[in-house]
Amino acid sequence: MGNSESNSVNVTFDRPTLFYFAGEVVSGTIHFQNVTERLKIDEIYLTTTGEIGYTTQEKRVFYRDGWDSQQPGQQHHNYQNRGNARTETYTEYHRIPFFQFRLPVMRPTNGQTEIILNRGQHRWPFEVQLPTYLPPSVSVPLHSYPYVKYFMQVVIDKPWYQPNSKQIYSLTLSPRVNLQQIPNSYQPMQFNNHNRKDVVLQGALSRSALVPGQILNSTIEIQNPKRATIKRIEVSLLQHIHIATNNRTDNIFRIDIPRIQEFNSERLTETFSIMIPNKYLAPTSTYHYNGIIVSVNYELKFDVKARGLFTDFTICLPITMGTEPSPEQEQQLNRRDVYIPPAAPPSYPHQSDYNNQYSMPEDLPPSYESVVGTGKI
Repeated sequence: MGNSESNSVNVTFDRPTLFYFAGEVVSGTIHFQNVTERLKIDEIYLTTTGEIGYTTQEKRVFYRDGWDSQQPGQQHHNYQNRGNARTETYTEYHRIPFFQFRLPVMRPTNGQTEIILNRGQHRWPFEVQLPTYLPPSVSVPLHSYPYVKYFMQVVIDKPWYQPNSKQIYSLTLSPRVNLQQIPNSYQPMQFNNHNRKDVVLQGALSRSALVPGQILNSTIEIQNPKRATIKRIEVSLLQHIHIATNNRTDNIFRIDIPRIQEFNSERLTETFSIMIPNKYLAPTSTYHYNGIIVSVNYELKFDVKARGLFTDFTICLPITMGTEPSPEQEQQLNRRDVYIPPAAPPSYPHQSDYNNQYSMPEDLPPSYESVVGTGKI
């Protein structure tokens, strides 16, 4: 629905899901239902925006005669001898549009100053070419930071005395990360560690690079000469997000390895398999924009829980999350239609190369608070 009670605007996309790789084309059709006999409009356009959100902390020191703002790392000595001071910490919320593209769909022609639309249904096809260098969408709960969001807005720009008709759509964007282009990504990864009771955990992963929906195989061996009690061994896949000054870690999944509950034998060898969730996971990547860094990394964590003081220990293994598997890996995927067929790996031009191509729109879309899955706000 649009903002007007009588006229409505919406977009149908040429894809059932609004997921796109960097460098692809977003295409569809704008639909506008006009119930007015002769509707005057100034312009019809689309805006596509990528936005980075993060927070910073600011300390404010309050005195009898005012307050002083102190950023982290800054030194303020003017008030060090004054009494009755109190310090408060404030959170500053930053929303940085790092990618914006304005596509005119319809403008007045032949010297006209406005467009006249007759009553009825109007349609305009469109295509928007995405740049090849973009960070992946990083979704968060409502009103949470940090994040990376993309959205597209269609605007029926009317004269000043009439409200514009608008509609906003959430997009999920991702760079291509082809595991075939990453050296040693298919090689087994070995690991080992121990605790103060001589409990040794060693093993190997079948590979160090994965895609969502894939099965990861692992073999572990436990050496327990003192027959200490191992309560359980947890395996977690962690996603680490770094955006500007913010860091966030999300637990993608956590399982307990079978047959290792209250274990106290001297030795055990166990082989198990883990299914990586078949959903959108931002791939391992790093993006730079005007001093802001957006990075996504993963690690597989083994937590050994043993009885006794200071006997727990962990093993953390870096994992590369890709978007396109090798032909051999495709056989393990339950739903191949989730991913677009493999293509050449992306090229990453300098940031200024596409800043010159995409202009800054005068009328920015408002921030949206609905992310992947809704498709529409």
